[in-house]
Amino acid sequence: MLGRGATIKLLRYSTQAHKAALIDGTDALEERLRSNELLKNLKCKYQDNQFQVVEDGDEGSQHLNCDKSLPMTVFPKQEIFDKVMRDNKVSQWRKPLTQWFRLGVHMMKYYKDGLRDTYRVAKDTRNLVEKCELDPKTPLVTQLCKLIEFNEIATRQKKDATALPLTRKQSVMYHRRAQVWKLPTFFILALIFEEFTAVVCYVFPKLAPHNCLTPGAYQKVCRTHTNDVTSWNPIKYQSPYTISKSSLFHILRRTPVAHISKWKLKIYDTMNIRKNPSETLMRIHQYLFIDDWFLLKDIMDDNPTLLSRKELVNCIFERQLFSADEDLNKMVNEEEGRRLLIWRLFAYWSFRFDGTVTVGGGQLFVEKWGVNNVAILNYSGLVGNKQLDKKNLSVLEK
Repeated sequence: MLGRGATIKLLRYSTQAHKAALIDGTDALEERLRSNELLKNLKCKYQDNQFQVVEDGDEGSQHLNCDKSLPMTVFPKQEIFDKVMRDNKVSQWRKPLTQWFRLGVHMMKYYKDGLRDTYRVAKDTRNLVEKCELDPKTPLVTQLCKLIEFNEIATRQKKDATALPLTRKQSVMYHRRAQVWKLPTFFILALIFEEFTAVVCYVFPKLAPHNCLTPGAYQKVCRTHTNDVTSWNPIKYQSPYTISKSSLFHILRRTPVAHISKWKLKIYDTMNIRKNPSETLMRIHQYLFIDDWFLLKDIMDDNPTLLSRKELVNCIFERQLFSADEDLNKMVNEEEGRRLLIWRLFAYWSFRFDGTVTVGGGQLFVEKWGVNNVAILNYSGLVGNKQLDKKNLSVLEK
């Protein structure tokens, strides 16, 4: 690991080198397209169909997508109602009742499949750390960050780099296995409310495992996890251990990556406990770095990258690249909205990773930004942490 003096030196370099990396207006957007090699490469990959977003994860890259651990993006109400209206075997007077009955049956199956898949994800990843011959006492994300750093040092020295012992799919499955703790409560709710479970989950969406959410419930969850931090300077180094206490707890309350209950955060705040919250923030930063690394390495490879719509929505959600009034599920199922989500991800990556060894550059990620620099956590790449909108697509895609 880098020593204290080396870290400070690298941070000074970052401060000077990346002031121009932020996008502020159309002119800056056009300049980013001209000067940012990663953004140009991502644009070429996208336009050449080397990076695609597919409807079903089974049609996509099997080592990337884990759709069974993610919720639906389209509520099936209209489709089911239309099928009933076209069913000549159902008399006209029975159609309204049959529509709601079949929707209820469909939702019960959806919840049953969600419970089963949540359990399977937890079961399949139970011994993942041991199978990868890693230390079970050290957080997986911390070990993977070290392995990636060793990998990229070897790459920069033109030596044979050791492949990571797991895929992106296994990594996200291990992260999402925490949802298994919601199963007992949700199982009891489903038994009690049956077809009306969807209503309960809409009112209290965080009671349900993530892959049991409906689009409406998912949107309610999204509203509680928007990134409203606009005053930070992403160029100024921020350690998870020295960041102000108010900023630390605010980020932990808003993050969609790790859930810490309100009462636990209140205790930490009242008793001025910083170690556990700071380590949680560090692991959030590490998890997103690892996920970005997996995705970018796959995109920059010669083989096509096929990311599912569910995974695209989840990428935007975890990185908080959306505003409170946006419906991510609706956007991903519309051609223009889907393009916008892709470009937001590209802008985010181009800000963080341009010039790094990950994408063919010369710097390690920690050399560019410093060790565990949470100042860049979920930063969109635009001044004021704004988001790209549909008006920007004409500039980006010309």
